[in-house]
Amino acid sequence: MHGHLVTIEIGVERSADEWVQANRLTLDQHRIERLNAEAVQRGGAVQQHRVVLDEAQAIKNPVTKRSKAVARLAADFKIALTGTPVENHLGELWSLFNFLNPGLLGSLKRFNETYAIPIERFQDRERRNQLKRLIQPFI
Repeated sequence: MHGHLVTIEIGVERSADEWVQANRLTLDQHRIERLNAEAVQRGGAVQQHRVVLDEAQAIKNPVTKRSKAVARLAADFKIALTGTPVENHLGELWSLFNFLNPGLLGSLKRFNETYAIPIERFQDRERRNQLKRLIQPFI
């Protein structure tokens, strides 16, 4: 790779390929959806070596464009930084892990059936402990 060590881009128009090839580290809060839309049109995903997602609470709703776009980021290493991983319900946790380690928690439907409903509605301690053991190595 070549280019700048750090590039901060806001509002610069480039194709996804130009953007990825030109930068080692790019800080940009508005480009993810557009880059992924371009990549999906080409039948792929935006490939990065590392993705660090700051303010990761922005992807806690799995049906938003941003969450869907971030989930399609392919990378060898991913990290999500947030001070509020779960505020309202366990589906937020699923969305973060869908980015970090897709498939670990299963589909959203399966996650809800296996963990969210038993824990949130019935205070199932056994399921809560199972979930805790499953995600603990990543927290």
